[in-house]
Amino acid sequence: MGLGAENPGFRKLESLFSKGVLKNKAGKIVEEALQAGVDPKLLAAVIAHESARGTSNIAKTKNNPGGIMDWDNAYKTARSFPSMDAGIAFTARNLKKQLDRAGGSVEVLKKIYAPDKAENDPTGLNQYWLSGVSKFYNELAATEMPEAIPASGSTLLAR
Repeated sequence: MGLGAENPGFRKLESLFSKGVLKNKAGKIVEEALQAGVDPKLLAAVIAHESARGTSNIAKTKNNPGGIMDWDNAYKTARSFPSMDAGIAFTARNLKKQLDRAGGSVEVLKKIYAPDKAENDPTGLNQYWLSGVSKFYNELAATEMPEAIPASGSTLLAR
């Protein structure tokens, strides 16, 4: 059973990722956000922006929906994950850690998560991070998300 499939907010989240490798992953995104202590809309917005709604090359080939760089090689390549679920879980935990470092401010988070003029951003895409994430967040915020609780089998049910 999924996460409140009749809920308009959940349906909006599902439709955000209706194509690409994040199809049918809305419940996992909400579950991992709640476990990490992050607003599910923010996690979904970051993932939507970073993965081009699940269609980016690193989302498809590295199970990396969060644009996470590999610190083992000085952030020169994207990190690989064994599964998309693992990539979503890591992205949620990393987002929480970086958001805490940013004092809860998404504007400050941008400077940590996607700094302008970073060596690993030769085309300058990081300058669009805040506006891109904000666009997806506002799109999701326009409909109420379900209150979700963990249920057996790692699924979530709307209250």
